[in-house]
Amino acid sequence: LTWNKLGIKRSEKGLIQARKRLEQIEVEVEEFDEKFEDLPALIELKSIIFYARACIESGLVREESRGCHYRNDFQSKAPNLFNTSYYKGESQKKD
Repeated sequence: LTWNKLGIKRSEKGLIQARKRLEQIEVEVEEFDEKFEDLPALIELKSIIFYARACIESGLVREESRGCHYRNDFQSKAPNLFNTSYYKGESQKKD
């Protein structure tokens, strides 16, 4: 998921596909959460899911290409976004 949809080259379509797949993965993890006996592995899995969610949502919000963040659908830098950060709790981009 992260290699194919959250790699160096990203697009809104791919990020939305990644979000949908990640939601499925989250449901699957919750289904076996209580039965999972390897607590360190479960914590690591949930951390990876958290990281993937952060990459997806921040990728959807930043509509420019800068540094290692490259959007196929927004190939230029946006000068007004230089030295900015985003935090909205949840992305405003919907399916």
